[in-house]
Amino acid sequence: MPYELSKVSLKDIDLERALLSIIGFKGHASRTFKLKSQTMALLKWYIKQYSNDRALFSGSEAIGKAWRRARAFS
Repeated sequence: MPYELSKVSLKDIDLERALLSIIGFKGHASRTFKLKSQTMALLKWYIKQYSNDRALFSGSEAIGKAWRRARAFS
């Protein structure tokens, strides 16, 4: 869910083992994802470019709009 992704911070990412932990929202269970090496490389680049101590990604509304826009063109 966009809200869950918007709340991800650096403490939720294990760069050594390529794991991303997501805290569940609205009845969703918290879960951990194993990231592919290419995804991990992009995430490391993104962190280096845009990292701060807050959430890594835009707010949930912006993420949802971007997803709907990308889905409409595919």
